[in-house]
Amino acid sequence: DALATGNDIPDGAEVVLGVDVSLKDDSTAITVGTVEASPHFDKLAVWEKPPGDDGWRVPVTEVEQVIRDAGKRWRVREVAYDPAYFTRSAQVLAAEGMNLVEFSQSPVRQTAATNDLKSGALNGRFTHSGDDDLRRHVLAATVRESDKGIRLAKTSRSRHAPKIDLCTALMMAHSRATWLAGQQKPRKRTLSFA
Repeated sequence: DALATGNDIPDGAEVVLGVDVSLKDDSTAITVGTVEASPHFDKLAVWEKPPGDDGWRVPVTEVEQVIRDAGKRWRVREVAYDPAYFTRSAQVLAAEGMNLVEFSQSPVRQTAATNDLKSGALNGRFTHSGDDDLRRHVLAATVRESDKGIRLAKTSRSRHAPKIDLCTALMMAHSRATWLAGQQKPRKRTLSFA
């Protein structure tokens, strides 16, 4: 809560999106974060299965449109996504000119990203909007420890466990935003005829 500012991300900002997608029994979440050494994050969208609605499916075309609309509002450097359920959508969006980056939920990658997110939070190296859904998902998350380190996890494997997908999307967006912020921007070349 101490990292919440109540601020949105201004239109035209350079951002990354973190996309955690499910098909039906979980939630699908998109976070947006500024590309800075100390980024600012917000919930872009979340779709959650209504209780008791076993016929519910994630509205995939709606998810794709939200990502397109984000490209009109901000300068989207990357869309980081878990390829498990988003490959077709990623191909469609990439064909339209968006830069999509696979962010698999492998133990090695997730451990490094979870550690970076934890360190950033403990050291105040990022802020967030204070969105209620984002807060709820982050507070519902726990970490699992293994010989490789810590990884984000749900508190239980139950279908009824609180959702953490915005937290997972935050982890992906934080990882990519801070990495991109550390990269040197390409310098424009000048030509000389002398």
